Amino acid sequence: FEPYNEKVISNLREIFASRLFKHVIVNMPAVYAYLINELGVDASKVSFIYAGPLIINNDQAKTITTDVRKFHPRIRVVFCAHCYSKFGIEKGFDVFSRVAAELKNEEFEFVAIGDYTCENILSADTSIEFWGQSNPSELGAILAECDIVLSPNRAFVNHSQFDGFPTGAVIYASLSSCLMMVTDSFDNAPELGLKDCDDLIIISDRVSEITEKLRWISNNRPQAQKIAANGKAKLAEYFSDEYQLSQRLEIIERTLTSL
Repeated sequence: FEPYNEKVISNLREIFASRLFKHVIVNMPAVYAYLINELGVDASKVSFIYAGPLIINNDQAKTITTDVRKFHPRIRVVFCAHCYSKFGIEKGFDVFSRVAAELKNEEFEFVAIGDYTCENILSADTSIEFWGQSNPSELGAILAECDIVLSPNRAFVNHSQFDGFPTGAVIYASLSSCLMMVTDSFDNAPELGLKDCDDLIIISDRVSEITEKLRWISNNRPQAQKIAANGKAKLAEYFSDEYQLSQRLEIIERTLTSL
C-alpha cells in the first residue's frame, strides 16, 4: 500500500468516484482511517476486517493449539522477510544483524529466513544461520522450530510503502508459537486488542532496546512463553472461519440488497 504515491492516489480516487463502487473492505486500521480522512470515502462504504496474506487451509486452522510452549535452551530468534535492498533496511534486517552481533556470545541463536546472505550483513562480527527461502505451505513447520520472531520493520523507507501489522511472516510465526517482537509504526496493536507485554512485545528499531528486551526474555522465560501463547490465541481468533467469513458475507448481502 502506497498512500503517498500520486499515481496510487489518482487510481484510488477514480475507483471510489465510480458509480460502480459500492463498498471496500480493508485489513488495517491505518488504511481504514486513510480512506475516510484523507481520500474522503464515505465511512458507510468502508469496513475494517483484520486479515493477512496467509496460506492456511481450514484443516490447518483447526489444528492450531494455544498451549504454552517452552523455548529452546539457547533461544532461537528468527527474522523472516523478503530482501528488497542491500541491507534490508525496510524490513529491519540491518537491525537484526546488529542485534545478533551484540548477543552472539549469549544464550541466543539467530536465524534468517528469506533471500538473505552474508552479503546483506552490515557487521561482519555476527553469527546468523541463513535458512534460505521457504515454500509458504511449509513455512509454518519451519517457524515452529524457532522461539521468537523479531521484526524491526520500518514504514516509508521504500518510497511511500508500508507493510501490514504484523507482517504476514510474523503472523505465520505467531501461529507457529513464536513470541512476536515487532515495531508498530501506526499504533495498530491497541486497535487489534493486542497488548504490549501481554500478547506481544513492541519494540523500536534501536538495537540497545531490543537487546535489553531479549535479555529480559531470557531471564523470564515462563512469562515470555505465556506472552507467546496469548498472542497466538488472539491471532487464531482473527483467522478463524467465523471471524473472516461471517462479516464479509454480511457486507456482501447488505450491499447486494441495496442495489
